[in-house]
Amino acid sequence: MQPPAPWHAFTQRCLSSLCWQVMEAREQVEETDDESELRLLLEANQLQQQQVIQRLGKVFAEPGAERQAAELAGRLAYLARLESEIVQRLPDSKGASGNASAFTD
Repeated sequence: MQPPAPWHAFTQRCLSSLCWQVMEAREQVEETDDESELRLLLEANQLQQQQVIQRLGKVFAEPGAERQAAELAGRLAYLARLESEIVQRLPDSKGASGNASAFTD
């Protein structure tokens, strides 16, 4: 059974945009072995995670914002996986100066 047309279109639009962003970010990570570049990518990723978490807090305060919350939660999951991939590629496997992810703040 297909979801209602507006919901389906919204979901497809969000997923395609998010998928492209994730593919581009993963490509950047895979194309470099430079530790300083990986650390910059990690810092940018962690900043994005913090921004999504802040947006989620605001969205949860709004009635009827379940769709937007679901999209943001999906985005946060992709960012967390990307962070893990970046950390694995770092020589010391600790991340940027041992910083924890946005989930521990």
